[in-house]
Parts: sequence; C-alpha cells; structure tokens
Amino acid sequence: MLYCTPMSNTTSSGGSSQPSRRTGTQPDIVFILADDLGYADLGCYGGRQADFGAVSPHLDALAAQGMRFTRGYANSPVCSPTRFALMTGRWQYRLRGAAEVPAQIGSRLFHLDGGSIHTYRRMIHHMDEGIGHVVRALRDAGRLDNALIVFTSDNGGERFSDNWPLVGGKMDLTEGGIRVPWIAHWPARVPAGKVSDQHCLTMDWTATLIDAAGASPAADYPLDGVSLLGVLTQVQPAFARRMHWRMNHRGQRALRDGRWKYLTVDGNEYLFDVEADERERANLAAREPDRLASQRQAWHAWNETLPPTPDDATVSLGYSVADMPQR
Repeated sequence: MLYCTPMSNTTSSGGSSQPSRRTGTQPDIVFILADDLGYADLGCYGGRQADFGAVSPHLDALAAQGMRFTRGYANSPVCSPTRFALMTGRWQYRLRGAAEVPAQIGSRLFHLDGGSIHTYRRMIHHMDEGIGHVVRALRDAGRLDNALIVFTSDNGGERFSDNWPLVGGKMDLTEGGIRVPWIAHWPARVPAGKVSDQHCLTMDWTATLIDAAGASPAADYPLDGVSLLGVLTQVQPAFARRMHWRMNHRGQRALRDGRWKYLTVDGNEYLFDVEADERERANLAAREPDRLASQRQAWHAWNETLPPTPDDATVSLGYSVADMPQR
C-alpha cells in the first residue's frame, strides 16, 4: 500500500477544508505499508543477505539517512484491523467493520503448495526497487528534502518471513506478530542516522502526519493515536506509551507497558520482561504476582473503554497444522 500526498492544502478527517498552520512548509508525504513483512526481513533490522546480495538496499539507505524505530508495533496482528486504525487514527475496535478477527476466509485463497524463502526475498527486493524509484523521482523533482517518507508493515510475518529474535507471526500477539519495521526519512526535519526506542503503534503515524501537515483532526472523532513529530525532529525525548491489543483468536490479550508485557493466550497468562527477553520464553507471572495483577487490571480498564467484540465476529484460518507444521 502506497500513499503519496502533496500537502499544499489539508482536509480534516471530518471533510472540511482547513488551512494549514504552516502554509508553504508542509511536506510531501509518502506512506508505504508493506503486507505481512517480518521484523528482520530488511537488512537494516538484521536481515541476512540473499544469494543475490542485499535484499533491501533502498530501505536500508532510508533508515541510515533518517530514523529507524526498534519498538514500533502494528495495531493488530491482522491486516485489515491495522489498516482501519491507520485510516482513522483510532483504535480499530471502535469500528464494526474492523473486528479484531478477520472475516471467514476460504482455504481456496491460499496457495500453500508453492513459494520459498528465495522467492520471498526476491519479492522484498522488487518492493525495495520500487521504493528506490519513488525516492529517485522525488530527488529528480527537487522535492526529496521536504518529503516525509514512512515505511512500516501491517503486522508480523507469515510463512517465509524472518522475525528473529521474536517469536510468532501473523495472528499472534507475541512480539513476532505485532512488532514491525518502522522507518521515517525527512531530510529537512529528521536528523540522519537516528535510532529510536520510542514505543508506538500504527495509529500514531496518523496523528504524526496530521501534525506534520499543520492540520487538526476532526473534533467529533478525537484521535487515539499520539503524534511522534517531536520525537522525529529530536525536540522531544522518547516518552512512556502504553499499548494494548485484543483478539478473539485463541482468546489473546496483550499490554506493553515499559519493559513489561502482559499476555494471555488460550486462557494462559504470561508476564515478560521483553527488554531482557524479546523471545518471550521466561514467564515471570509466578515470580511477580503483584505486577501480573496490576497489568491484568490495566488491560481490563482499557478494554472497558471500548465497544465489546461483536458476538458474530468469527475467525476461519486460511491454513492450519494440517497444511504445515506449527511455527
């Protein structure tokens, strides 16, 4: 998904045209959303070279010349809910059409008898080549300096993705299903070579881009996302940011609060120090019962502020362990 927006005029999400507060200085905005890209699929996130060489040289260059986030998360481990959050800047759970489980999917949509890691890396490389063309066009037009280019993924990786060192992937609220690449490149405002550990969600990009454009969100639809413009431009340090998720599939719940993560899967509760244990292998729930209780209560308090999951929200996976061994 590629959005290219010249920001000479800005329209609020409510539909009324609003003049920018910084007329003439708004950036061109290019927002690129990859589908099912794993955390370590890109070279700049530790990805391994393919047999043909670097998989993502253009994206790696954007990261080197801009800011790379190491604690950037998708709003959901599934495509559509994350995209709802991006389009609205709000929790996807507020929308009936963005139930946190996908619509029923017939297995006929999945071709599970083909593909390979080599083909997958070629696909990433072709995507990277296309991004290189976009960057070159902006440079040739003299617009690259004031262009904010954002790259991220809608959720964690699938069959052939590399999520190392994270565990899980698409459909999971373990780190591999929701922690994704986040890259921002804006030579006029974002210093080169920066790495941020700011905790952030997809919908924060919506708030950030509105802020960068000098616009305001519609008053009737206040954003749940938080602007990261100050972090991008280095006028504000990283700040505390609680992040929450829920999903009917396997009864999953998650809360990321600082270095701690509360997780529920299949009725089992976990507590991880994900700064020390990114693979979520050392469950500290029994050792830290008070912290577990506090995190559980915080998740429930957040959940009560949102509409309940519709009773008819269902999930039908496109493939199962009958098609391939569990990852």
